Amino acid sequence: MKLIARVALIMLIANSILSCDNNTKKIKDKVNSMLSKNVIFPTNLKEYAIHDSIYTKNKITGNYKIVTYFSPLLCTSCNLDRLIEWDLFKEEFPEIPFIYILSYNSEEDEEDIKSTLHEIQFLQKVFLDMGNHFHEQNSYLDFNPLFHTFMIDQDNKIILVGDPSTNDNVLQLYKRQLSLTEK
Repeated sequence: MKLIARVALIMLIANSILSCDNNTKKIKDKVNSMLSKNVIFPTNLKEYAIHDSIYTKNKITGNYKIVTYFSPLLCTSCNLDRLIEWDLFKEEFPEIPFIYILSYNSEEDEEDIKSTLHEIQFLQKVFLDMGNHFHEQNSYLDFNPLFHTFMIDQDNKIILVGDPSTNDNVLQLYKRQLSLTEK
């Protein structure tokens, strides 16, 4: 009986190790497949900021930009809670434009988003995307939020993938990339 329990335990541990390796490989493969992809910003994105509460023609410029895409598949309040974290984190990269894309499905969702942005006093501009056009035009994007934050260059090509606000290794990669351009 003890032998069977030991064999079962060894198999469980081996399976866990192999699944982690397999998961890591899948993540690396997905990141590699995204690198150098061109990010398309739909023309119907609405730029919104609570300080003026008006929509303006969107201009997305800069040598490097950090894009964070919030999918309508995740709960709206969860997405907006992440915005608060990003607002605090933005100080790490004061020279880099942050592009927050909030996708949603209805006008009611848009009103909820705008109301919540006022409540949390989020002062950065966001891009509102009714109908999830950002994801449609960038079909290589995964539905997994792990791949919803990336750095793009002046040509809107993805050069780094990952959320530097939640992962120190990714944060160091972002900083290294920026330091390379300063030289």
